[in-house]
Amino acid sequence: MSIQSTLSRWLAVQTLVGLSLVCAAVYGATRWSFHLKQEEEFQRHVGSVRHVVLETTQPLNAAALRHKLDDYFVSHADAAVSLRSGAQDLYVSGMRPQGPRWQTRTLLLPDVLVEGRPLQLRMSIDVGSDEALLARLAWTLVGAAALGTVLVSATPSWLVRGGLRSVRKLAAEKAAGRAGAL
Repeated sequence: MSIQSTLSRWLAVQTLVGLSLVCAAVYGATRWSFHLKQEEEFQRHVGSVRHVVLETTQPLNAAALRHKLDDYFVSHADAAVSLRSGAQDLYVSGMRPQGPRWQTRTLLLPDVLVEGRPLQLRMSIDVGSDEALLARLAWTLVGAAALGTVLVSATPSWLVRGGLRSVRKLAAEKAAGRAGAL
């Protein structure tokens, strides 16, 4: 194996490892940012629902509760909620979350009592667009790491080849000189 191919191969491996680590860090940071965004979305929606529930459950006004939550969720098609007190469903939004693109959490609201029982809130948000964006980002980063590796390792390979020309010429002259001396 020649020094040129060894140097080129090691440079390519180092470049691939380095770019892969950078791409993995970018993807991890982006995924974490999306997780924080989704957490904020949950908290925002839960806060809004809690506010409406407190307004309409002291005493319970089921019609006002449904009306206010329907108004809220008409403009938030990316969220769904159900409220339950014991065995009684107080509210179920029109959107029915199904499939892996929905993230659901169930919370007990001990500070909100309906007929002496705490309220159970089941909140779902649609994270499908976030997951699709993360998938596109992952493929983009894989492509960037591969293309970057090819470009970064091809240029030095060309430089090494040019730099080794003088070594090859010297080795050829020495070999020719040795052959002539025999």
